[in-house]
Amino acid sequence: MTNNLTLLYVEEDQKIREDFTKIFKKYFSHVIVSDNEFDALKLYHSNTIDLAILDISIPEMNGLHLAQEIRKLDKKIEIIILTAYSQKDNLIDAINSQIFAYLIKPVKQEDLDKSLKNVISKIENKTLMVLSEDYAYDLKSQSLFYKTQKINISKNEKKLISYLCENNFSHKSACDISRNIFENTDSKDDLCNNVVQLISRFKKKIFDLSGNKTFFIDNIYGLGYKITF
Repeated sequence: MTNNLTLLYVEEDQKIREDFTKIFKKYFSHVIVSDNEFDALKLYHSNTIDLAILDISIPEMNGLHLAQEIRKLDKKIEIIILTAYSQKDNLIDAINSQIFAYLIKPVKQEDLDKSLKNVISKIENKTLMVLSEDYAYDLKSQSLFYKTQKINISKNEKKLISYLCENNFSHKSACDISRNIFENTDSKDDLCNNVVQLISRFKKKIFDLSGNKTFFIDNIYGLGYKITF
């Protein structure tokens, strides 16, 4: 699967860089490679870049700083961060930089494939988002699928998934979700329990209909809810 998109890939380790470059060339027509932040910024300025994949441990500064510099120049470019498990505490900075995805190394082929297909779909304005655990969601028709099975979902459940898919780079609190998917909210409901209850019922419904006891909406205490790919 190739396209006319250009990828900027930044990785310090030569062996890893060469191995990943071979993989990326199967997805993108043009792959531009760098091993440090300063050269990467020069390449960014001299090329039309559609996507940047950055390792967090590149020399001089780091991948997150490079992501922030690129984000200052381009608010819409998609960015994926590669990071070692031991560096996962830095991911809050990745969230703040509106990262499309952050992948923990060693990266599983399945996770890499899903992230690349989803980011390509987003860049090319395609509508099908491949979620985790064999689920998929069509943003245009607002249809949810488990494998080949279509799952009937309510109006509010459609709004919930659509909102989280469109804001896939960050966790959203219950109140963020409530303000964006409900026309009327209870001013006395400081904890936005309407969303908590909606997601709880939705999770049970999905388990009952699919038979799969895993969910595609992640909830991290203190951060909120996030769609998972």
